[in-house]
Amino acid sequence: MADNKPRRPRVHSSNNFDEHFNSATDKIEGKSKSNFLQPVEPKPKLTKAQRREIQDKQRADKKERLISEGKLPLESKNINSNNTNSSTTNDNVNKKKGSKGIKPDQIFESLEKTKTQQLVAPAPAKKQVPLFSHLPQYERPLSHSLVNRFAAPIIHTSVLKLGLQIANGTIIGSNARCVATLLAFKSVIADFETSKDQLMARELDKSLKPMINFLVYCRPLAISMANAIKFFKLKLNSTNSLSEAEAKQFMYEQIDQFILEKIIAADKIIANHAASKIENNDIIVTFASSSAVETALKYAFEGDKKFRVIIVDIRQTKEGKELLQNLVEFGIECSYCLISAISYVMKVASKVLIGASALLSNGNAISRAGAGSVAMMAHAHNIPVLVCCETYKFCERALLDSICFNEIGDPEIVASTPILKNWQSKDNLKLLNLMYDLTPSQFVSMIVTEIGILPPTSVPVVVREYHKDEM
Repeated sequence: MADNKPRRPRVHSSNNFDEHFNSATDKIEGKSKSNFLQPVEPKPKLTKAQRREIQDKQRADKKERLISEGKLPLESKNINSNNTNSSTTNDNVNKKKGSKGIKPDQIFESLEKTKTQQLVAPAPAKKQVPLFSHLPQYERPLSHSLVNRFAAPIIHTSVLKLGLQIANGTIIGSNARCVATLLAFKSVIADFETSKDQLMARELDKSLKPMINFLVYCRPLAISMANAIKFFKLKLNSTNSLSEAEAKQFMYEQIDQFILEKIIAADKIIANHAASKIENNDIIVTFASSSAVETALKYAFEGDKKFRVIIVDIRQTKEGKELLQNLVEFGIECSYCLISAISYVMKVASKVLIGASALLSNGNAISRAGAGSVAMMAHAHNIPVLVCCETYKFCERALLDSICFNEIGDPEIVASTPILKNWQSKDNLKLLNLMYDLTPSQFVSMIVTEIGILPPTSVPVVVREYHKDEM
């Protein structure tokens, strides 16, 4: 039987302990004589300029060492220079404009560079509003600055043109930006060449990443654009079993089908549904400009219905003027006012018809800044609010306010009055121009979509059932 008595701890003999103690003491004494008791000379104090000079020298030495070892491309040596980099980048962009195809070896070289050179960060905004400092700050777009700050050398000419048009405000509206993005990707596919024994989906996805980053840099993506890009990548990943020609033809068909079904045909169906809710002698209030709302009003007018439209607009964008001109040319009786007169307009209104940039899973709508105020005023006067929105703009995100997710516009638009002419010289004055606001679901009566007229509580059902095969 085994002995259950506890074992005594092992104790070193006194001789071994003395030897270890004496050897350790000798080592400590030896070190103390040589190192520990020596006086330490204080380091000289350096100025800020001297420290910066030492750091710049260390960075330069490290960069030269990496270039000599082949771990860093030679072109990245002059990234931070002002004159040489701008001219070199412009030359590279001009060469890419003249080229018809994108070579796979150039794609892989650019991908290695974009790991550390994706975007040259702009200077921080001087007039940031603290509550919205987490959002991308507005920077006045310049064509050469947008091209030069994006260090990735391969940007397709159609994507480059699209980014500049979006940044300069030539292309506005969620539907227009989404269609233009898909058409630009269609041009990228046409000029793309897959290397031997490689999958087109994998290489094309890698080459699209810097292009999408460029579009984000020009202007933050709308939710509609993000959903369209997600759809594009999902269909691209399903072409692994196809040849390059078959994959390109498949992507052409998918892009055309998405634009036709999700945007063009959807707007016509939405217009029919919304026009059925317009009756004779109605006074319809709408806000800013929406392609779906415009089509619905025209369909109702063609159905021999007599009604009047009041267009409410904001001073920053004045998008309602374009809608006013189109409806008047079509023969519809219209009135125009700014949002400051919304309380007087609602006294005679019978329905409110507005568009939306996105619909969230909790039923809240994201639209032009000011749409929430119009819906709230209509709710206070017991006037039904109809929101026209395509289902491809539905998303799984849930927001309770317009602070966490938004876009900051040009503050100079707010400063168009003579009083704010020299606002930048005043230290305590900051201007804010938000592009979107959030309309709570309790202010929305119905949501008009291509699949029918739904309550706001049905948005998560649409996201779950209709998007499970696409998103």
